[in-house]
Amino acid sequence: RLAAGDLEAAAAILGRALAFAPGDADTRALLVSALSLRARELDAAGRRRDAESLSRRILRLAPRDARAKMSQGEVLYISGRVPEGRALLAQAVRLDRGALAPRERFKILMKLGRHREAVAAAEAILDGTVVLADLRAFWDPWEWDERRPRDERRVELKKLERALGPEAGSPWRHYYRADLRGPDGLEDFERLADYPAERYGWMYFKAAAAALLAGRFAQAAQWFQVALRHEPMDWRAHCFLAETYLCLGRPGDAFAEMDLALRAAPPSEAGQVLAWRGAFNLWLGRYEEALPLLDEACRLDAQCAFCWKAATLLKLGKPKPALELLDLTLERYPLDFEALVWRGEAKRALGRPKDALKDLDRVPPAVGLWALFNRALAKEALKDHKGMRAAFDAIPAFVVAYIRKRTGLPLSSPPAASEMKAVLAAGLSLSHGFRREEYRQAIWMR
Repeated sequence: RLAAGDLEAAAAILGRALAFAPGDADTRALLVSALSLRARELDAAGRRRDAESLSRRILRLAPRDARAKMSQGEVLYISGRVPEGRALLAQAVRLDRGALAPRERFKILMKLGRHREAVAAAEAILDGTVVLADLRAFWDPWEWDERRPRDERRVELKKLERALGPEAGSPWRHYYRADLRGPDGLEDFERLADYPAERYGWMYFKAAAAALLAGRFAQAAQWFQVALRHEPMDWRAHCFLAETYLCLGRPGDAFAEMDLALRAAPPSEAGQVLAWRGAFNLWLGRYEEALPLLDEACRLDAQCAFCWKAATLLKLGKPKPALELLDLTLERYPLDFEALVWRGEAKRALGRPKDALKDLDRVPPAVGLWALFNRALAKEALKDHKGMRAAFDAIPAFVVAYIRKRTGLPLSSPPAASEMKAVLAAGLSLSHGFRREEYRQAIWMR
């Protein structure tokens, strides 16, 4: 059950086993591992109270266990309760007698701000046999998310710069300095060329992802290729390189790269690759080709597959089954804002504009471009032309200009409701099954 990713079932079986043999240390350790993974899963799905409750159960199971302390500490740290989280993580390090994997110890040390110790631990990992899980631990040891204030990154950056000064000549300084600086960090990633790619080539994956986010597609493609020459390689790098090719208008190369991704992915993660490939077809308007891939990805329980399958059904003119699947998706993943946009669009297609607005109004402005399109059309259906105009005016001017250039649609000043409606409908049509943000706009705005 653990190998299949069925954490709840695994924990239930291990709980029964422990009831029969409460002194069995191996069973207790395995149960702690299963529950820890489940707590992280719940937190990622937005169920923070459930995650914290489960973490407290772990601590009761093993009050002096380093892994139990790590589990509870990480859930608290990632959810923004940093001092409490760090206190438990520091206890985990003190209690550790070899129970923590080296990569786990590295991540804890980074969260504690003990950067020199962490880098020494990372170099020791690189001296041995490196596995993909090690590289993924290096990717984001702080595990930042949108719940964390941006100022915390600046504080962490200052600590890192003090600990790993320029005199250290360390690629780790540039790697994490670039990460913490965000869009301004690309120049630090460029400094990775000063270090041997045989040892540090995997760092280019993060560099390429940053270039992709910045819209520097040619640079991103080059860096992804460097990362993919490193062993072990991450199938996700193939997928992001494929997205880069889509942004460059090279769909043939994109799908060829997805074939490589599928070959590189372990069976337990194949569903994610199939979902991603299905999304490519969805974004390109190839709905009939997308559906079987997303069906299989849903069968394999890939998280994004459910939203994208629902979007495909909606685009195929099947709003009722699409809505049912979106309800299920948001029940499982309440923070899936793309699913919220699609559910609003499905409700609007079913003639339920008021219900649509309840979903669309929950989408944060930072990821809300397609919510604006649907909100404006929902307001129009309700004869709320003032609300329609407010949503329409919030759409970036370059997006409206692109739609008008592609379609030749007129737009008066101020625009009439019928003109706005035509532009909005054309935008939702031109973008096919694309309801995302950031660099991926280049996939449809070519």
